[in-house]
Amino acid sequence: DEQCVIPMGGPLPVLPQRVVGIGGTAGMVHPSTGYMVARTLAAAPIVANSIVQYLGSDGVLPGNELSAKVWKNLWPIERRRQREFFCFGMDILLK
Repeated sequence: DEQCVIPMGGPLPVLPQRVVGIGGTAGMVHPSTGYMVARTLAAAPIVANSIVQYLGSDGVLPGNELSAKVWKNLWPIERRRQREFFCFGMDILLK
């Protein structure tokens, strides 16, 4: 008999922080299904393009500022609102 725990929902990363995460460490696990592979693969270019954009800019960004900008691109307000709605759906399904 095998048991498996899939973390669903959970908090978004505490921001600002210097470490940029992706996948489960960035809160990309879907609150209702537990899936994260498609979201993680879709987010990889966002993270890469953000890093390239800010490293290629004329000004030198400190690490904290760079990571804050990457996090902002990874979790724009629309995506955070959508995630809150998904978490609401998860709460309804669990009741």
